[in-house]
Amino acid sequence: MMTSVALSFIDSARADCDPMTVRQILEDGGWKFEAETDENGQGVFIITSDGITIRALVERDGDTEFLAYYGDHGLTRQESLEWINEASSRLNYVQMWLDEDEDLAAMYSIAEWNNVCPDNFTDHIKLFFSLMGFIEELHPEN
Repeated sequence: MMTSVALSFIDSARADCDPMTVRQILEDGGWKFEAETDENGQGVFIITSDGITIRALVERDGDTEFLAYYGDHGLTRQESLEWINEASSRLNYVQMWLDEDEDLAAMYSIAEWNNVCPDNFTDHIKLFFSLMGFIEELHPEN
């Protein structure tokens, strides 16, 4: 059901969250991942765990945005909107919507106020997976 997840991070002139630092955090956390750098110098990470693949982008100021897509969820548009309403009423920190392909998208953002890489990045990834599991449990057919 979960087809992809994206984490995004943006560039900042004063920031010092280098993609290599994020790479080291992922290695230290034991995550299976692939990494590249985009045209803005931000890290783009493809992380896989328990059959779920996450796409991550890390802002140079350390801000993090997790984005997940649920494709082929087998629901009508109305049922999808009801699923979004149910999950949104229970999860205050997750934004949800239907994208242009009618896939359900969920986003969770974290601001890093000190312009550094989050030292608890692994905890944020685990939390995001947990939130996505909860959303999946709320699927009307479960």
